[in-house]
Amino acid sequence: MEGVILFADDQVFDSSFERTLFEELSREKKHPVLPIINLDLLETSIVSTSSIKALIVDWNFIIESSISEEGLPNRYETPFKSLMKLDVFSLIYVYSEKEGLEASDDGQKLIEKYQENIHFRKKNKSGDLDERVKAEKGEILADLQKMYEKTGNIMLPIKWTQVINQSVQGIFSTLNLIDKKWISDLYKTAEGDGIEPSIEVINLFQNLLAERVIQSKELRDSIKNSVTKEEITEPEQYAKLFRTFLYSVLDKNNDPIMTGDIFDLSNSKYGILITPECDIRKIQKNIENDFEFLVFDSTNKIDESFFIRQFRDSKEKISKLIKGLKSQEKKIIIESLEELKNDYLKGAFNQPHPRVYILPCFEFETGNYKTKAGIDFSSSFEFRKVKDSKKEDRICKLNSPYIQDLRQRFLAYKGRVGVPSFPDKLRSWLLSN
Repeated sequence: MEGVILFADDQVFDSSFERTLFEELSREKKHPVLPIINLDLLETSIVSTSSIKALIVDWNFIIESSISEEGLPNRYETPFKSLMKLDVFSLIYVYSEKEGLEASDDGQKLIEKYQENIHFRKKNKSGDLDERVKAEKGEILADLQKMYEKTGNIMLPIKWTQVINQSVQGIFSTLNLIDKKWISDLYKTAEGDGIEPSIEVINLFQNLLAERVIQSKELRDSIKNSVTKEEITEPEQYAKLFRTFLYSVLDKNNDPIMTGDIFDLSNSKYGILITPECDIRKIQKNIENDFEFLVFDSTNKIDESFFIRQFRDSKEKISKLIKGLKSQEKKIIIESLEELKNDYLKGAFNQPHPRVYILPCFEFETGNYKTKAGIDFSSSFEFRKVKDSKKEDRICKLNSPYIQDLRQRFLAYKGRVGVPSFPDKLRSWLLSN
């Protein structure tokens, strides 16, 4: 199955054009076409359907309570709020009785959100019905094909959501057979441990879900088939892509404070909360308690000089080794080393130095993804009071596994043990043939 087409129109079973178009699409037999007759069912269907190939939606739905008001014209509502609230990765057709909907404020906001995946069309109710419907169906199917060819991976989210949906059903079935109250049991256990219990239940379930999804050969094959031979994307777009993997947007009012939250501490200073998840709720009980932060500021975007200094030291040692060579030979070697400097700096993003951690694509300025934050473990650790760490001061969250990597490297740096150096004579002897 290639996905489901949702056909949302309160006249789908009454009006000749809408009913005939619905029936024609259903006859394709490549995908189910589900009729939806009101906006409440539209939201429920979008949320409940795991693989939407296309959404066909009328702009005007009659408010049912207005039908019974005798002598008064029907009142209408639109799907605008539903489309703005929910996320749909598919082709969207919005039908209207009038032209120009795309130029309205609502139309512009929908275009901004869904961009080229949303189409606005005026219902064509003149001429021969069969011809009009066949032409409309042909355009819809052609647009679906164009979207598939242009996006390339349009079938991948359909397959992905199908695998996730089946995996969720399978996990719930397995767990319910073992313990019908497993959610309550896990919740109460986590509550006793002092962590946010609902998040812990989600984390445990997500671990099982990830394993099930990874085991899907169909999904792995779909991913392989979606790989293109062309250049992946422009660097700036690539930065936006990886920033999505690195940082999450937070609902400042509703999301609980968690490990990895990044706070704006004012005066261009930022802090990443590294207090363990299991301690946060206990610490929050007293506003005088302290959270643990790794702080950095906009002046320390990346300490390139630190890495260049290391490169320069290596360069000077090589210069001494080639001292006996002819000047032209030495020049060629030194120039080659300069060309390697950029490659050396690229290595900084692999976190090679135990004291410094680099955060790529951190937005010190909104929309500027080229900036890089540097955290120096020797001076970045700070305690801050709970009362001074307000939820609304958070700007984003450092995602897994990067927050775990950051904490592990920081703890390794602080936990290192100094040992005496081996004598140079011994090292030289051990390295000799």
